[in-house]
Amino acid sequence: WRADRAVLPIENSLGGSIHRNYDLLLKYRLHIVGEVGLPINHCIMALPGTKKEEIVCVQSHPQALAQCENYLNTHYPNSRGVVHQATDDTADSAKRIAQEDIKG
Repeated sequence: WRADRAVLPIENSLGGSIHRNYDLLLKYRLHIVGEVGLPINHCIMALPGTKKEEIVCVQSHPQALAQCENYLNTHYPNSRGVVHQATDDTADSAKRIAQEDIKG
């Protein structure tokens, strides 16, 4: 694939630098020509009827988990038995939870 321009994340105000993308910039001798700031909002999603107290596993991409670390540790801590599970794709996790009717 060839492109004249691309938009990719390289910094994250909560999760820090995205080193893989910095490596790609260096490897392919690419140059940054602009900057876009995007506000990001995260949501805890569960199947209809699920109560907050019933959540036992939070699945998401590692970057999203890092961005939400303080919130998760406060509201859904491992000490309460809630697992914070990194997955390759947050959308695929949501789809699997819905299709397999995974509660909590």
